Amino acid sequence: MPDNVTFLTIPTDWRVPGAWIEIDHTKAVRGLPTLTRRILLLGQRLPDGSIQAGQLTRVTRATDGIDYFGRGSQLAQMIPAVLRVHPTADLYALALDDLEAGNPATGSITVTGVPVEAGTLALYIGGTRCQVGVAPLLSVDEIATRIADTINANLDLAVSASASSSVVTLTARHKGLEGNGIDVRFNYYTGEATPKSLNLTVTPMTGGSGNPDVLDALSTMSQGAYYT
Repeated sequence: MPDNVTFLTIPTDWRVPGAWIEIDHTKAVRGLPTLTRRILLLGQRLPDGSIQAGQLTRVTRATDGIDYFGRGSQLAQMIPAVLRVHPTADLYALALDDLEAGNPATGSITVTGVPVEAGTLALYIGGTRCQVGVAPLLSVDEIATRIADTINANLDLAVSASASSSVVTLTARHKGLEGNGIDVRFNYYTGEATPKSLNLTVTPMTGGSGNPDVLDALSTMSQGAYYT
């Protein structure tokens, strides 16, 4: 064994006692052909996207989803999620238009009670947190309006919102069954709590119907090999 061994991950000045093992993979595929791995995302677009449905498009940045397929669209949410875990992915997207005869899912948040203390509501929509400030003695109408304004200020969310009296109505940006699965909840993490005397009732998203026809998309997908 040579006197001087270079490690990739074990520090040479580490003084922690023990037996440490490292596997050097750098020459593992030397001389062997490598397989190009391409990922294809199939999802719905919004009308303000610059890329039309059915057009196979290579994407390299998280913002491509917004520019190409519309902010808040399925693909605009999917692309950055993939790039966060695989930033060097050879990534392609294929967009679908909403079915014209479809319906968007809707849900609601009903506010009751008057808060007796200040606090911050931790609302999660599709896993994205929206924080809403609450002051003592705010009316249910004011709180509902604050919730709707906070939701609408985040254009990347999968829903838009409107407030009427004490009820916040949520509407999926896309038509189709996918909207029924948008999760809406409060206070997911430890330490998050609703101010005393304030009650929030979530009616889950429902009523979404009509998915896009994927027949043409399947034909386009046959142009290459992808991990979908």
